[in-house]
Amino acid sequence: MSHTLRKTVASFLDDAAVSTRKISDQLGHSKVSMTQDRYLGRRLTDRETANVLENLFDEGPGDEKRPESVP
Repeated sequence: MSHTLRKTVASFLDDAAVSTRKISDQLGHSKVSMTQDRYLGRRLTDRETANVLENLFDEGPGDEKRPESVP
């Protein structure tokens, strides 16, 4: 399996809330730390932050909206 496909599989499983141990087993890693370090990225955003960033590109010219501030 190519590295890109392995990363994609790991990402899909991680997004589906499959445990890191099970993802590690699927990829054939003997150490969970290998899976975490190489295949699973840090979760730097939450869904709210991702939505704001995604909406930045959905606005057309003249339709700019200021993102709502979040406490």
